[in-house]
Amino acid sequence: MEEKQASQSYFSKSIIKATSNQTIPEIMGKLQTVLCGSYAEDSLSMTVDTNDVSVAYIALRDPTACPGETIQSKYKGSFTWPKITPDNVIYRSCEKNREQNASRACLINIRTEKAYWKRQNLTTCRLLRELPDNIMALKNVTITVENAKEVADLILILLHSPTLSKEEIEVLVAKLTDIANCEEISESLAKKALQIINIFMTEEPNIQELQAVLNRVVVVAEPHISMSLCSDSHSRPLPIFNGLGGWDTSGCEMEHTDANYTICNCSHLTHFGVLLDLSRTSVDGADDQILTLISYVGCGISSIFLGLALVVYLSIEKLRGDYPSRILINLCFALLMLNLTFLVNSWLASFHNHDLCIAVAVVLHYFLLAAFTWMGLEAIHMYYALIKVFNTYIPNYMIKFAIVGWGVPAVIVAAVLIISPDIYGAGSVDKSTSPLMHFCWIKDNVTFYISVVAYFGLVFLLNVGMFITVLLQIHTMKGKNPVRAASWNHGFLHDLKRVASLTFLLGLTWGFAFFAWGPVKMLFIYLFAICNTLQGFFIFIFHCLMKENVRKQCQMHFCCGRFRLSYSRQVCCTSLTYQTAKLPHVRKTSPMNAELECPQKTRFLR
Repeated sequence: MEEKQASQSYFSKSIIKATSNQTIPEIMGKLQTVLCGSYAEDSLSMTVDTNDVSVAYIALRDPTACPGETIQSKYKGSFTWPKITPDNVIYRSCEKNREQNASRACLINIRTEKAYWKRQNLTTCRLLRELPDNIMALKNVTITVENAKEVADLILILLHSPTLSKEEIEVLVAKLTDIANCEEISESLAKKALQIINIFMTEEPNIQELQAVLNRVVVVAEPHISMSLCSDSHSRPLPIFNGLGGWDTSGCEMEHTDANYTICNCSHLTHFGVLLDLSRTSVDGADDQILTLISYVGCGISSIFLGLALVVYLSIEKLRGDYPSRILINLCFALLMLNLTFLVNSWLASFHNHDLCIAVAVVLHYFLLAAFTWMGLEAIHMYYALIKVFNTYIPNYMIKFAIVGWGVPAVIVAAVLIISPDIYGAGSVDKSTSPLMHFCWIKDNVTFYISVVAYFGLVFLLNVGMFITVLLQIHTMKGKNPVRAASWNHGFLHDLKRVASLTFLLGLTWGFAFFAWGPVKMLFIYLFAICNTLQGFFIFIFHCLMKENVRKQCQMHFCCGRFRLSYSRQVCCTSLTYQTAKLPHVRKTSPMNAELECPQKTRFLR
């Protein structure tokens, strides 16, 4: 440890179990006295004053005891654990080999001071069913915490075969990746996985051909310890895979243990780019901290203004009466839930509750897809409003939109859950104890790229096409209106506002993810984080604050005194709407023409 020249303050917390005939105040007083004083080791010294020490009593009684429960293990049998107090370990005989015991410890959470069960330790118990004796048959074996050690041992045995085909190697690497993605991995299992990687790196002649596969491998240690084995016997760092697309060893400190192993202590943070896999891009520690700060501040700001936008539109009946406003309300709600789920994700993941993490990941996945879907529906609505204006009537228009907007994401998420709920869970964004470095998301690469990246890609292409079409249509309509066209010669700022409004409404800024590579990768990562975390804020600016009819309605309903706008002072202007298609004797007027003639109130197009 380097010598500290200047005085610094540190904070630590410990829980001590004491057994004594003395009273509780006497024990607390002795602990207070023992902890105070001066300490020195080599060139380091520390002084602890009485005022710096706080001793509190924790009564080990209900509800601080670990509850009794029975856990059914798929591969190693059923185990019943009785109710016990913390700092105790219970042993139960293995079902297959009775001479060995499974164990489980009851501990105290250092933050909540409540008792919790540690994961049951079944490493000494044999599997109830044998593993296959050939490589290709391993393809059908599901890797869990229960059988990960046995599978790793089997892989080490099978790797000693004289020759391995590419298909066999891919199966082995896939199993190794599954082991790395287990929720909890011991250090001994991590070293076994590193031995397997070493064999690949040192003995396979076609290593360049396999590099893309090997880049997906990471081995992590206990979930409360940020430790990754990340180099081979030639001191060649292996890229660290996070279960969401991967990153390299940037942000990791190397600790050499012997000639063959290196331990990496990593400090990657969670920023908004994780939703579209921007974590695969190498980002140094300083940028990662800044991006994380931007993400959380931006999502917080957007949540506030999305909430305000919903209050405005939902509380004023005249604002929520047309189709654009209803679509906007649904989009704002989806974005609000997306932002709130992202904000609490890391905190909820820090509890290390597997079922809770799955639930959080499911909610995040659903509202991300819902937000994308409603952005696409915004584009589709603009197409009907601007391009197919005449002789177009769709019955139950908003009901159909709602079914698509909320139903399609639900179908996708339900399909993933049917395949396997364990596709969701604690992604290896980081294994630090800091709440900001845990994240519940999609762990399976194939599922992530199909259900998120591919889905967004389709919506993005649709929205880009509609964006260009809308701008061309507006330009054409302006040209056909000589009065407005003449007055709009100086309207560059107005056109810029229209472009910016459509950009955030259609979510085109999410496309920055596609450009985050090469020499401009950091620029686009920052643009992605800033624009997309603040998307809700910009929607409020363009569709609440800068819309004249919304401002007037707010003045009428929310303002007091001289700031209040009376109904008699409101400039009333009526335009024909899309719904007039129901009346064949009424001339159907283009909503865009209506807006150009009267921007105060247009029922179909924003």
